Amino acid sequence: GYEGDDRVYNTLRKLVGNEEIVIAAWFISHPHADHYPAFVDFIKNHSSDSDVTVERVIHNYGHIDVITSKVKYGDPIPITDVLAFYDTLKTYAPHVPIFKAHTGQRISFGSATVEILYTIEDIVPEPLENPNDSSMVIRIEIGKDSIIFLNDTCYKSGPILHSLWG
Repeated sequence: GYEGDDRVYNTLRKLVGNEEIVIAAWFISHPHADHYPAFVDFIKNHSSDSDVTVERVIHNYGHIDVITSKVKYGDPIPITDVLAFYDTLKTYAPHVPIFKAHTGQRISFGSATVEILYTIEDIVPEPLENPNDSSMVIRIEIGKDSIIFLNDTCYKSGPILHSLWG
């Protein structure tokens, strides 16, 4: 989400009370200003808190030249946004591992399993016509329930998702 408030922290604090906040994995779909700045603020404001732990960050932004290049629809993602994400982690949370997700991976955290359904790698070498097609798509399963986060998938990613998963 957007920067400038502490909604994530306040929500987590309400859920766990005085217990430690432990985030097993923070998934970041793509580097648009409505998807990652809340994470950046969270790290800046709480990475030194003794009762807050972020165990890992998972994303797949693709190659910086692809997501910041000229696109046919919409504005390219500013290179400064991409670099700010990495700089924030390096400065405020150098101990937090960053993992690059790939389509088909399954990652388990307790009773939840996260499956990576799409990343920007699935569209390459085609040109990125819309930066939203760089969105990572994930499905989270807990027991018999599941939810899919499509994020901002767009024109080209939809048919690719369909061809991969039906």
